[in-house]
Amino acid sequence: MARSEQDAGERGRAGGCCGQCASEREIPDDPLALRGWRLVVGSCAVFLAPIALAAAGAWRLGPSGTGQLAGALGGLAAGALIARGVLAGIRPRGGTGA
Repeated sequence: MARSEQDAGERGRAGGCCGQCASEREIPDDPLALRGWRLVVGSCAVFLAPIALAAAGAWRLGPSGTGQLAGALGGLAAGALIARGVLAGIRPRGGTGA
């Protein structure tokens, strides 16, 4: 018997979900959670933008090790600030405000 058939049979004998199945638990709905396009834009702002700006800063300040480090740190800081602004701008309005 295949594993999925065995699992389905065990759930059927128990009369449904016993509460141990993580995929079948009810997850409370958070009105401030990022979903859809907001999740995509937010994740790009948090992960990709700082890395891209750090690489651009290191490239812009030239071949010296000190210049590359300063450019990378400056770009990373700028990316973090931009990401914070983007996340503040795309956060869903409403909910409890907590």
